[in-house]
Amino acid sequence: MAKVMAAAQDAACAFRLMRRAKGYAALCVVILGIGVGASSALYSVVYEVLIRPLPYGDPDRIVRISEERPGAAAATRNAVVSNLTYHAWKDEGSAALEGLAAYEFREHALTLPGETLRVRGAAVTPGLLSMLTDVPARGRFFGPKDLEPGDASGAVVVSDQFWRDVLGERDDVVGFRILLDGRFHTVVGVSPPGFFFPDREVVLWTAFAPRRPVSAAGTPRAVAFFCLGRLAPNATPAGAAAEGTVVAQRLTRSALGRDLLFGVGGPPVVRVRTLAQESTADVRPALTVLAFGVVLLFFASCANVANLTIGSHLARAREYALRSALGADRYRLVRQLAAEHLTLALLGGALGLGLGWVLLAVVKSLAGDWFPAAGLARIDSGAALLALALVFATVPVCGAPPALRSTRGGMLRCLAHAETPGSDVAFAGAQRLRDAFVTAQSGLAVLLLVVAALLGRSLVNLTNVDPGYSPDNVLTVGIRVPGGYEASDERKRLLSVLLTRLRELGSVTAAGASNMIPLDDRAYLAGFPVRPIPDSQRRPRVANALRYAVTPGYVEALRLRMIDGRTFDERDAGSGVLRMIVNQEFARLYLPPNPVGTRLVWGDPPEAEIVGVVGNVLKDGNDRSPRPEFYVPMAVRDRFGTDVLVVARTNGEVEFLPQWIAEQVRGLNTSAAVEVLPLADRLSLSIARPRFAAFVFGAFAGVSLLLSGAGLYGAVSGRVIRRRREIAIRRALGAARSDVIRLALGGGLRATGLGLAGGVAVAAAAVEPLLESMLFGVEPLDAAVFLAAPGFVAAVAIVACLAPVLRAAREDPARLFRCRN
Repeated sequence: MAKVMAAAQDAACAFRLMRRAKGYAALCVVILGIGVGASSALYSVVYEVLIRPLPYGDPDRIVRISEERPGAAAATRNAVVSNLTYHAWKDEGSAALEGLAAYEFREHALTLPGETLRVRGAAVTPGLLSMLTDVPARGRFFGPKDLEPGDASGAVVVSDQFWRDVLGERDDVVGFRILLDGRFHTVVGVSPPGFFFPDREVVLWTAFAPRRPVSAAGTPRAVAFFCLGRLAPNATPAGAAAEGTVVAQRLTRSALGRDLLFGVGGPPVVRVRTLAQESTADVRPALTVLAFGVVLLFFASCANVANLTIGSHLARAREYALRSALGADRYRLVRQLAAEHLTLALLGGALGLGLGWVLLAVVKSLAGDWFPAAGLARIDSGAALLALALVFATVPVCGAPPALRSTRGGMLRCLAHAETPGSDVAFAGAQRLRDAFVTAQSGLAVLLLVVAALLGRSLVNLTNVDPGYSPDNVLTVGIRVPGGYEASDERKRLLSVLLTRLRELGSVTAAGASNMIPLDDRAYLAGFPVRPIPDSQRRPRVANALRYAVTPGYVEALRLRMIDGRTFDERDAGSGVLRMIVNQEFARLYLPPNPVGTRLVWGDPPEAEIVGVVGNVLKDGNDRSPRPEFYVPMAVRDRFGTDVLVVARTNGEVEFLPQWIAEQVRGLNTSAAVEVLPLADRLSLSIARPRFAAFVFGAFAGVSLLLSGAGLYGAVSGRVIRRRREIAIRRALGAARSDVIRLALGGGLRATGLGLAGGVAVAAAAVEPLLESMLFGVEPLDAAVFLAAPGFVAAVAIVACLAPVLRAAREDPARLFRCRN
């Protein structure tokens, strides 16, 4: 009971202090709130993305399998496996894997009463969903009977969210038929709540039968797809990778299929990584750097609060001396100070949770579509416990050093000399402690500023890259017309009419269509022997390139740079010779100088003629290298795919155009699904990750710089206040104002200089391993950044130091001498 009463008395005393020193208390609470808020928001994101277990049974045993050729410039940049390796490994059986399954992403047109929606799905082999989760919430998963030779049947499994949002939670969902891509599919199951695969955007799954390496007619078929496995008990990813590599290297492959899928390189190698590692590989570097920044910001907050606390204790020197003289022992004083710090820390933690909620909303808005898992993060009990732990950690970090210093001797001397609060007689070493915190703050500010500057320069370089096309004022239109290849004529008619109507609009300056466009997730590959016809003695080479099927107007709509030759016109589609436009990378790799007019061996038609060369297009993003590409007239192919992509360049008047395009498409085909998106938005999304990192670290560096300046201002102000009489005497004896300024600045700038040197040293050691994978066109040890960052912090430090010093130097020496400090 006595301890409870003592604790209540300490708390009451702490609140009285806060009422008496409102400014000091408010600053401490706000600064701690910033550190705790950033930490709790980051924890929520990191837990949701990196720590929370995947919603699968025994997720540590689920692995992603990929195949590659060391040293090859792979045509596909996805982690995929060839059908040859997949079927051989599956047919032979595996000691390291309990199961092997494959899948592909699919886009579907879902026809509902009154509208057609584009939905994202995945085609999975029977057994894949059962590998991930034991039982569905309703119905069943796929089995062998759901497959037809070479294709999938009409069975579909839907997600729990799809069942709720689209199907209205109907009880008879199992057996319900939905119209998908112009064909009725039967719902056979519903996934458990919270389940997702391969990502959160996939809302339904269809059955998938991977193609065999050789068709029934004996024709070789080389395709690739994504692959998962479940490790056997006691098996490791390394063991599974070794087993798969042995299988892959034992197989005989055609040169065309091998080079088309994986490029020309060494013997095939199989890679096996846990699904948790693979699914977070893209965001892990950004989150690691973000965690690094939050830790630095938290320590900067603690250092600033500790600096403020020292100033408060210096101002209360006589209070401590009186209490000590009246019988209070050191334990009692330290306990009282601990109660005061704990009260401030608890209030800062409460404020931090509120700021964390706000910061988390900002992070979600900045992360956008590239970071969908962050959208599920929330401030929960785990974040609250973290905030509480940080609160208790700040008490020894912020309060212990000044409390121990304040209660260590010197009390009677303070009374004997009748010194006022803040006297050097009371606390001879307090300034050294404040300088130590100033050094720490300066170093942290430099470190954060270096990281922010490097990320900012990288972002500028990335946005200034020439992607090979002009995204401004370009609308991309994705049209999905249900039906198989039998609906090809309908797609041709829709495309022809839509392009004609677009070109007739005064606000559209050019329009064209293609099977893929920059920054989409499609990759149509083609491989064929390349040997110019006149040079019959030249050894054929296998061309491995992206194949664009385009209409006239596509090149003009994107403003691709014509290096040589011409673009397509309407005559090219009906020519007996296949007309081709190649990009510079294709010409460099496979063609002789001045390739326009060169004829190549093809197939059907038997010859292909190069009619133009365009600049390289960075299809996969500004941070990627160019790939070999060629363009052929779309009308050459009689069989259209389900998706058609249209690009339209406008004169800027586009407010009405998306709705107008959607109405035109639905008027031509009521079952078509339409998606209109500015190409500039696609480009912006492609650099969302570096923009997010640069913005967050820029904010961290700015806050840390303010904290550092505030801490230095407080330290120098305290030094000047305690030396006012000394300054007055020096001025009275003839010291110049510049001498006084130099004297007062010395300690603060010395502490700052040590911090700058330490911050630069730590940055040089830590930045390269942390940021190397996130920088574009910037060296991690960029000399300009490492010179500018400490210079900027030094400039802020000088301004923070000069303010109190100049004020003291301008005062009348006689008045200063009369002051009792």
